[in-house]
Amino acid sequence: MQQREGSLGRGGQRDGAWLIGCVLLLACGSPAPTGGTASSQRANTSATTASAPKRIVAAIQGNPLGGYQKLDPNNSQRGNQELGAILHAGLTVTESTGQLRPQMAEAVPTVENGLWTIQPDGQMETRWKIRTGAKWHDGVALTSDDLLFTFQVVRDREIPIFRDPSFTYLDSAEILDPQTVSVRWKMPFIQADRMFSDRVATPLPKHVLETAYTDDKASFTQSPFWSNEFVGLGPYKVKDWERGSFILVQANDAYVLGRPKIDEIELRTITDTNAIMANLLAGSVDLTIGRSLSLDQIVQLRERMPEALLQTPLTSLLVLNPQFINGDPAVITDLTFRRALLHAIDRQELAETIDYGLVPIAEQFIYPSTPEARATESSIVRYDFDPRKSVQMIESLGYVRGADGFFRDVGGQQLRLEIRATAGEANPKTMYAAAAALEKVGVAIEPVIIPIQFNDDQRYRATFPGFIVNGGPADTGLDDFHSAQARLPENGYSGRNRSRYQNPQLDGFIDRYLTTIPFETRMEFARQITRHVTENLPALPLFFDTWPSATSARLLNVGVSANLGMSTWNVHTWELKS
Repeated sequence: MQQREGSLGRGGQRDGAWLIGCVLLLACGSPAPTGGTASSQRANTSATTASAPKRIVAAIQGNPLGGYQKLDPNNSQRGNQELGAILHAGLTVTESTGQLRPQMAEAVPTVENGLWTIQPDGQMETRWKIRTGAKWHDGVALTSDDLLFTFQVVRDREIPIFRDPSFTYLDSAEILDPQTVSVRWKMPFIQADRMFSDRVATPLPKHVLETAYTDDKASFTQSPFWSNEFVGLGPYKVKDWERGSFILVQANDAYVLGRPKIDEIELRTITDTNAIMANLLAGSVDLTIGRSLSLDQIVQLRERMPEALLQTPLTSLLVLNPQFINGDPAVITDLTFRRALLHAIDRQELAETIDYGLVPIAEQFIYPSTPEARATESSIVRYDFDPRKSVQMIESLGYVRGADGFFRDVGGQQLRLEIRATAGEANPKTMYAAAAALEKVGVAIEPVIIPIQFNDDQRYRATFPGFIVNGGPADTGLDDFHSAQARLPENGYSGRNRSRYQNPQLDGFIDRYLTTIPFETRMEFARQITRHVTENLPALPLFFDTWPSATSARLLNVGVSANLGMSTWNVHTWELKS
């Protein structure tokens, strides 16, 4: 990006640090000036040291494209969402426990505090009051006008940005005063408190974007605002940005929750995980941000960096997604076949060999520690590891094992499946392990590693012919397999329903679940959803996964990315050990 007048580029900062170092050396090594005392020398040295900025380096494996990508949870650039939490802020933020906390708002709307009300006709209202002192990076106050503008933009179908399914429940928004907005909903919706959050409809600056929006909607998302001219609400703001190399951010002095304790963070793009390891061991990188390291590397770091904070929270679920639209071979859509495949895979062995036994196998599609998981456990249809049963089920579909051990149909065609996976660690390992298990029972497998240039090609990612290995959040929404989430051309091949499974009965269960506020009543529909998805297998759940993180011992208060919360959600509280 272009440097602002008076700012230092990356080289300028190194020169500045070198000059400070020289001053310190001279102060410590030179004789005291005439009339000076040793105590005054120490005082001057301490003052110089105190004025040096606190600076850390974080490694990210991806190459975030700009602030716009923060609005698109489908963007797979590693470190992208964590960067969004550093530069921007919602009215609420999801912490690593999965709970919402107030950020730019004074409070999270709840029924108890009166900010979430349900009308007799079933409609709802949520009220949001902006925290006093909340300001954009350019010093302009965040107001209700910004929230109303955001409401307008995210609902505009002419703007090609990610649309959260919650938007279908929205009715209207109204400004009550300069700091308060009322949002009305067509019907009860359990995720209404996520509006204007760090995940859904994060606020947009009307004073910056209104002209671009009204003059040329087609080019709205190509505005330089979404990259090197980004203006957010977050604890840090962009100082320098060299694409594919680094992003330097500096503390936002006016951040409403308090100025960050660390002055500058360099987010250095390091695409090779071995290079990230080397930098951690050398001390030139202080922490990893976003998905980067493997468990293999974490095990190595435990031995070589015993003082470091190494964390392995459950952050995703590994599944085999079958293709329900034009799948090849067509038997993929046969329930007996999908059940046979799951019986053929020793999921416990996968968890132990791939994730060192640090994660549980998956019997359903939400994190096992959540209240929703405990409430729905009795509804799970389970599939034990039973290769013999798997063979019998496939034979019942008319397939016969040939002399080579592989199944063939009545026409002599070999039963062959393509399985795709993105490059990295867990996904390819899972793909090859699942492929080996399926080939043992007689299903030929063609494994395909998705070329890196197709990582963000949503059409390619959605139209796989057989199966695809995916890891994704196992949150408590239970709505991933709703037809509205299917990755279809009309929604730009976006959505969480990667299998493109569509079932009206399941849609009805999900709709009732999402519109039932009392927890116990809602869990009745959660159990119906759980029964349906584990019985019909729109995806084959394998095991929960972890996105390990490594943090230098000199850093304090760094959390983990878990339960949809980013590790950077509390970045303003990070501190260096004294």
